[in-house]
Amino acid sequence: MRWTEDQLQQHQARTNPLSPHGRAKAKRSKFNATKTIADGKVFASKGEAKRWAELELLQKAGQIRNLQRQVKFDLVVNGVHIGSYTADACYEQKASLGELGIYEWQAVTEDFKGAKPREWTRTKKLMLACHGIEIREVSA
Repeated sequence: MRWTEDQLQQHQARTNPLSPHGRAKAKRSKFNATKTIADGKVFASKGEAKRWAELELLQKAGQIRNLQRQVKFDLVVNGVHIGSYTADACYEQKASLGELGIYEWQAVTEDFKGAKPREWTRTKKLMLACHGIEIREVSA
């Protein structure tokens, strides 16, 4: 069987990773998140970019300090490297110690979640077991 020129082009469009214009097709995200660039930084989603902007404002206001982005943690159990987890943000937040206006700085590890993948619960438990860190989940 011979294909017509139209059929051949349709087949190539479905199977060729390059668009007819020679550019790679954009790969669809697992959770339909739209990669976003803000202030020269690439974020996995619009929500994550928005949350980062909020955290930067909180740092300027003095409510948080030592703000870091994309902090990687190795997950090791009994000397075996299981994998790694990259937190969206890590920082220290003011925590009040009572009525006298005294406060201390507490470490926070935060992850923005628009959708929760199945393996997320396991990752949270591994972070708690390996590092004693409870991840704060922030959603839209």
